[in-house]
Amino acid sequence: MVELNLRQRIHLKFFGWVQVGEEFHDGWKAPLPTYAFRCRYHGLQVSRAHGYGELLYCPLCEKDSP
Repeated sequence: MVELNLRQRIHLKFFGWVQVGEEFHDGWKAPLPTYAFRCRYHGLQVSRAHGYGELLYCPLCEKDSP
């Protein structure tokens, strides 16, 4: 999935998330950061923040929900 260096693993341990890159699509004005975080069910996941609260949702949990 994603390889984390030592600094990123430490940040993940203390804060629960770490920025691992940026995502950009045609028509967007600016790139959005992508984050690695741990899902309690699926382990290490990568996604971008959602909504005004910038919440991180596991893509596998979203796929499983009806």
